[in-house]
Amino acid sequence: MGWDIDFLPEDGILRLTTSGTMDMEQITRMAAEGMAAGAQHGATRFLVDHRNMLPSLSSEDIFDLPRINAEQGVARTMRVAIVFNADSPRREDFFFYEVRTLSKGASNIRHFTDMNQALDWLRT
Repeated sequence: MGWDIDFLPEDGILRLTTSGTMDMEQITRMAAEGMAAGAQHGATRFLVDHRNMLPSLSSEDIFDLPRINAEQGVARTMRVAIVFNADSPRREDFFFYEVRTLSKGASNIRHFTDMNQALDWLRT
């Protein structure tokens, strides 16, 4: 488990790349570090690459993620593209999070299985 954070200056995108198995505590820490790095770079667009990460979350954890994101400063003026593998053994978790986010009215967080589509959406 772990993550790397880097800034793509040509696009103004902060990229978080995760790997291994991550639980709620780790995901919360990663998001907090990402928000801090985003503030440092003045970024409002975030690319979260979870293609090499396997979430270890309960349904309750996923249900709470939109609230936790808001508490950490994820604003509706930001764009967040989350990329995961279509064949992930935990793809249902990604789908549940997407549905939960949309049910809260947040259209600024989108899920993708194609990196190019995610980047195109962030660049628009």
